[in-house]
Amino acid sequence: VCKLNHYQIKIYSKAMQYDLDRNILRIEIKYKRMQKLSKLPVFLSDLLKPSFIKVRKEEFIQVLRDIIVMDSSLEGLTDKEKVFLLQVANPNYWIELTRIQRHRAKGKYNRLVIAKSAEYIQGELIQTVVGKCNVLTRGL
Repeated sequence: VCKLNHYQIKIYSKAMQYDLDRNILRIEIKYKRMQKLSKLPVFLSDLLKPSFIKVRKEEFIQVLRDIIVMDSSLEGLTDKEKVFLLQVANPNYWIELTRIQRHRAKGKYNRLVIAKSAEYIQGELIQTVVGKCNVLTRGL
């Protein structure tokens, strides 16, 4: 669970939760303040509109880009990089930073993960969401 000011995101395995044979990853976004979701009312019929899914897909991808996904597949880290990873894993580290400092630290983390990750989990997650949204909008 990653808690932010306007929403929280929860990512977990339904397969592990219910001991299923197939992999099912569940991603939930719980909005605390509705201005993040939309200023207009949302109806169940909107879920079938490609334009609605496209806008939500972009918002969803941005949410996934904004969070820190701790990647355990990082290899060849220096001692300084290991200390930095311990810092970014601590929620209190982010609280004390200014907006500019948070942006710089997030960029530094992203560059480190892209350079040293064997799997790049966050990128895989984003690509999976994009693919699923494309499947949902196919034929609509």
